[in-house]
Amino acid sequence: MPSQGNHEITERIRELEERLAESEQTLHALRSGEIDAIVASGPEGDRIYTLKGADEAYRQIVEEMTEGALTLAPDGLILFSNERFAVLVGLPLERVIGSHFHDFIAREHADVLTALRSRVLRSGKAEVRLQSEERAPVPVYLSWKRVKQEEIECVSVIVTDLSEQKRNEEIMPPRSWRARSWSRLRKPWS
Repeated sequence: MPSQGNHEITERIRELEERLAESEQTLHALRSGEIDAIVASGPEGDRIYTLKGADEAYRQIVEEMTEGALTLAPDGLILFSNERFAVLVGLPLERVIGSHFHDFIAREHADVLTALRSRVLRSGKAEVRLQSEERAPVPVYLSWKRVKQEEIECVSVIVTDLSEQKRNEEIMPPRSWRARSWSRLRKPWS
C-alpha cells in the first residue's frame, strides 16, 4: 500500500515538473518577443492577453520609433512595450512587460494615472515624470487612447521624452518670453 502512495506522489511531481518546464518556455518566448501574449492572474482566474492583428510592417515601425509605446490592461498591467520605453525607465524590456505602469510614474502624478484608468475618458494627454530605481526621473509627455484588443478594452500609450526640450528651455527661455523682454528693452523711435 505505501508503494502506491509513493507512486502517486512521484507521478504528481513529474506532472508538476512538466508544467514548470512548459511555463518557463512560455515566459522565455514572451520575454524574447517570440510571441505576443501575456498571462495575468486576477480575481477571475488567469487571463491571456494577446496582441494579434498587427501587421508586421506596423509592428516594426512601433518597435523602432523614437517614442515609447505601450499597451496596458485596464488595471495598468503592461501587456506590450517597445524597447524605447524600456530605455526611458532604464530597465530591460523583459522586466517592463508584465509590470504595472503606475510603478514608473512619479507619485505626484497620481491624478494622471486615475484619468488614464478612467473608463469615462476615451483619450487624454499629460506631462509627467517617469521614475525608476535604475535612473533619474525623466520628463515625458503621455498621449493615450482606449482601444479594443481581443474584446478587451486596453489603453494604448505613446510616451515622448521631453528631457532635451526641458534642457533647452533652461538654456534659452521660450520665444514668447524673449520677444516680450526684447520689446521692453527697445526704445521707441521719436
